[in-house]
Amino acid sequence: MIDTRRRHIRSRFQSQYFLLACIATSMIETGKLLSASPVTATDEKSKEETRMFKSLRGALLAICYSSTILSASATVGLILLGRQLQSEEQ
Repeated sequence: MIDTRRRHIRSRFQSQYFLLACIATSMIETGKLLSASPVTATDEKSKEETRMFKSLRGALLAICYSSTILSASATVGLILLGRQLQSEEQ
């Protein structure tokens, strides 16, 4: 009974080790291929995309900040309206 468990554990470990060895080998080969290829210089199109991304990011930040300010002013207005209605009831 113990021998069969040991054999089962050993075979499972060996299969997992083999799988990890295959993954490691493929990662090493991929890394060698990627490091062998030349790095391309950035062109004008990528610079324009970067500029556009920064401008979109700025626009989204402006929208978020204006939304926050609008929400805060609405909250203050509702609180003041609630106080005014409460004082009229008394």
